[in-house]
Amino acid sequence: MGEDSLDHIVYQKSVVEFVAVANEYCLFVEQKEHEKRSEYLTNIQKFWSLLYLKATLLPEVDGGDVYAEKFLEEHDYWFLQNKISNFLGPHDRYTGYSDTDHYLLDEEAQNTLSENIMDVYQDLKDFVMSYQLGVEEAMEAALFECREHFQIHWGKQLLNGLRVMHILLYGEQDIDQEQD
Repeated sequence: MGEDSLDHIVYQKSVVEFVAVANEYCLFVEQKEHEKRSEYLTNIQKFWSLLYLKATLLPEVDGGDVYAEKFLEEHDYWFLQNKISNFLGPHDRYTGYSDTDHYLLDEEAQNTLSENIMDVYQDLKDFVMSYQLGVEEAMEAALFECREHFQIHWGKQLLNGLRVMHILLYGEQDIDQEQD
């Protein structure tokens, strides 16, 4: 890595801070056990709020012709998603809105927090793993893809999920009650 290398976009302060938060989020999702639903969702709520902010601060990147590598295997995704779904139990499913490419929310749909959590995790895990390779071209491609996916997909999932978590955490229902 030469002197000019540290000036590369992948080392900008906003990017490095995003990488750090994304990595911590992935480690949290991968944890084996969690004590209470309320504590788990409080942590996810904090991560998502911070991830949303940090993602909005990411610089624009030219996507070029390089594609970001995928690291998360499908069976790993489903294993973690099922673990989270079972942990959240009856609080996993919610009715929300799926949106189209338009600005209007137009279609009521059944959603799950566990799938929201994992969709965000999937993009961030691939992003973090690309950074761990230390190859600037791969890092730049991953940054481009992660930023683009935030804008068109998982940023919306964060917002929808935050609304649900707010209701669960600050509502009158005890979400830790009858937890196995």
